[in-house]
Amino acid sequence: MRRHLKSVIGALAACWSARPRSKAGRSSFPANCATPARLSRSSTDNLWRPGVELTARLIARILDRAESDPAARLQALLLISGVLAFQSGRNIALRTLGWPGIGPDELALVKAALDAQIDAI
Repeated sequence: MRRHLKSVIGALAACWSARPRSKAGRSSFPANCATPARLSRSSTDNLWRPGVELTARLIARILDRAESDPAARLQALLLISGVLAFQSGRNIALRTLGWPGIGPDELALVKAALDAQIDAI
C-alpha cells in the first residue's frame, strides 16, 4: 500500500510542481483552489474530495483501520496540502528553499521527503 500511496502523492507533486505559469507570472492553477475562502463546493466535490478519499483509503489500509478513520483522512489532507505548497505557495517555497525553480533534481528532493513522510505513517 505504501508503494501505491507514494505513487499517487509523487504524481501529484510532479503535476503541481510542473504547472506552467502565465505571462503575468501567476500560476495557471485555478484561483479558487489557491484561496480557501473562495473554494466552492463544486471545487471541493470535484477536485479535492476524490484525491483526499483515495489517499485516505490508502492510509487507512496502511494503518489497518476503517476507511472512514478520521486520522487517515487528516493525514491524507496534510499530505496533499504539503504538495500544494509547491503550487499555491510556489514563490514562498522557492524562496525558502533558495531554489530558482523546480527541475528534476528539486522534484526528486520533494518526492524523497514525501516518501519519508509516507514511511513514517
